[in-house]
Amino acid sequence: KMFAALALGPAAFATPASSHSCTQELASWINAHGGRVHLGAATVAGLRGLVAQRSSAVGDVLLEVPLECVLSTAGDGAPLPAEPPPWTASLPWNVQLALSALERERDEHWRPFLQSWPAESPALPLLLEPEVLSAAQDDAFEADADAACFWLHEQYLEACDAAEAAGLDAPAEPAFRRALQLVW
Repeated sequence: KMFAALALGPAAFATPASSHSCTQELASWINAHGGRVHLGAATVAGLRGLVAQRSSAVGDVLLEVPLECVLSTAGDGAPLPAEPPPWTASLPWNVQLALSALERERDEHWRPFLQSWPAESPALPLLLEPEVLSAAQDDAFEADADAACFWLHEQYLEACDAAEAAGLDAPAEPAFRRALQLVW
């Protein structure tokens, strides 16, 4: 049976109590589906991450996540359990992943996984105010942030067109933006 790795995002977006509770629930969910979790959550320098809960040697497996507990884009060979919906195939991989996450929000099976995500989007450059961007005093940085902002909006429009072509409702723009920012 194949397994995949899982990473948690920045801690600044979740309180330690909710982070701990969500991490325990996520670990229980992974274990209930045949995985193994020998890691716990920790916050270091404002970043939320995973730490070993026991002594380990090089080569020890500390985290096994069954594929049925992993959001993914198209795999090689047989379809994976949580691949994006077929109507997203023409979209970039990260847009597919964001739309897959939004689709899973309606599925109780995915609740522990999705609740472990930060409550707010990470502080990506595309979200910064113009004054903050200009403080970086780097024209290329500003241009890249602007381009990413326009790209995100363009991808939303492309996702709406793809959903409409499939006879489906388009995702709400704020939910789409948040999901894409979390899988960026």
